[in-house]
Amino acid sequence: MFGNVTSASTNALDWIGIWLLVGAVAKSAQLPLHTWLPDAMEGPTPVSALIHAATMVTAGVYLIARAHPIYDHAPAAAMTVAVIGCASAFVAATIGMAQYDIKRVLAYSTMSQIGYMVLAVGVGAYAAGTFHFVTHAFFKALLFMAAGIIIHNLGGEQDIRKMGGLAKRMPFAFWTFLIGTLAISGVFPLAGFFSKDAILDELQLLGHPWLWAFGSVAALLTAYYMFRLVFMTFFTGAYRGDHEPHTDRSPTMEVPVVILAVLATIGGWLVLPGHDEMSRLLQGAFGDRGILPAMGEINWFVTGVTTFAAAAGLLIAWWLYERAPQVRLRLATTFAPVQRVLFNAYYIDTIYHWLFEVPTLTAASDVAKYVDPEGVGALVAGVARTTTGLGDAMRGWETGYLRRYGLGMVVGMVLVLAYYIFVVHAGAAVGMR
Repeated sequence: MFGNVTSASTNALDWIGIWLLVGAVAKSAQLPLHTWLPDAMEGPTPVSALIHAATMVTAGVYLIARAHPIYDHAPAAAMTVAVIGCASAFVAATIGMAQYDIKRVLAYSTMSQIGYMVLAVGVGAYAAGTFHFVTHAFFKALLFMAAGIIIHNLGGEQDIRKMGGLAKRMPFAFWTFLIGTLAISGVFPLAGFFSKDAILDELQLLGHPWLWAFGSVAALLTAYYMFRLVFMTFFTGAYRGDHEPHTDRSPTMEVPVVILAVLATIGGWLVLPGHDEMSRLLQGAFGDRGILPAMGEINWFVTGVTTFAAAAGLLIAWWLYERAPQVRLRLATTFAPVQRVLFNAYYIDTIYHWLFEVPTLTAASDVAKYVDPEGVGALVAGVARTTTGLGDAMRGWETGYLRRYGLGMVVGMVLVLAYYIFVVHAGAAVGMR
């Protein structure tokens, strides 16, 4: 009997966890409810930095982490969380490889990095996922703010195909953007190295080899598409834009970027060996799970894989965009169909358009064309005609003759008395019998 009760309770918790996950997926732009995030890049870049780095899209991760007592007893829901996070990290990284809008690349990188966080909390590595939550806020805000300087100096241009050669023209933007790129790629000793290494370490320790493998590949892809962005923006020949960039300096734009660059550099030092301050700070939030694993301990195998992934992504991007661009052009021709699929984000937006937008717009158009004028419009017009007819009838009676008004009052009184005598009084008499 107790076994059945436990099974039913676990099943209920699984469903609760999955429905919470649906909300988190929509909020944190994870597969398959991620399509709104790249389209939200129309806003000002500082707003993008705030939304992507700290306040909004990461709220889904916070929800799952804070609801960890549910997921600790709902293994099916927890594994669903992990799989969706892993898939989102990998798929977003592949899409980022083929984008040309600087802010869309950063948007898909946000989706991918949040996928890492969701993956971590899904397997129970809540501290590691929360730590990446913190470091991501530093380097992602830095990347968006540095990108904002570039866009501002180029008069609103966001297409990296119309950039190039900007390292010497915008040295401040170049060096700060490079720090953010090194951090998100997991290069030692910047912030992203420590948090990403902690997640991959936990995946290995908890016995999830496939999730660890996909996470490691996503780390390599992250380094590749971010350094692709660096090379196409700041190097790769001469400037390719239509308008000459201006290089105005503004303290209001540069001071926040400097602060974020410092945080993106030292923000990961909260988990130095022997000084794991992050685990200590999170003990109050996740202490009910026992002693948190020390993220400051170095797993040399995982650290080696993380470093190799970052270095490999950098070298591949350098080779294709600086050393041997002819190889890149041949690969682009050979794999043109794949490139189109990635550029169009696996056509998920197109599928949603035909599945949801077109039927909804068609139904709305039909309602506006037929139901609104013939149904709603006819009903309103009928009420108006009825009111007008009653008004016309009453207008004929309102002649100003007192005798007619007196007759009307008498007729009304007779009708009221008749109703009272033959309906109300008769009904009461029948009831008394």
